[in-house]
Amino acid sequence: MMRFHRAALLLVLLAGCSESEGAPEVMVKASADSIEIAPALPALDVLIVQLDSARGFYWPRTERQLELTNASLNAPLFRAHGRPAVQRLIDCMTDTTRTSTYNADQWDYKYPRGALCYEVLRAITDVDMSRQVGINMQSLIVVPDMDHVGWKLERAQRAWRVVYNTNAYRLKSISTQ
Repeated sequence: MMRFHRAALLLVLLAGCSESEGAPEVMVKASADSIEIAPALPALDVLIVQLDSARGFYWPRTERQLELTNASLNAPLFRAHGRPAVQRLIDCMTDTTRTSTYNADQWDYKYPRGALCYEVLRAITDVDMSRQVGINMQSLIVVPDMDHVGWKLERAQRAWRVVYNTNAYRLKSISTQ
């Protein structure tokens, strides 16, 4: 008797699911060609450590401005992490771990990781200069000369924290090419 009830219940379920509003079921075979799996983003800590081997060098663009050239900063990957990346890059600005990035005038001088975190932060964000955030906007800028780069990064980190906490920035659109 129990088998009869199970069989009857199964028939009722199948009949109820077989057609809706008289329309025949259409089955579409999934194609392996249509499935796109996005690669997982590397963790922020992994991206930060990769800055140590970013290579590149700072060269004097003008007497008072140095420009980073030929570095592999992976800015689009940081940008893809959004707001957490901005926070992590700000936190990283005082990291003194030496990297492979050097000064064009003094090849044996290796820049700290914090300088590269600063460069990525600048690459992925725009500061809203119209906002009144209670800081000197010049404090956001670091001239990465070899003298006193550490305290310049500390000063900039304090200013960037104010910008971050007041949402006075936006993430830039970055091309991955």
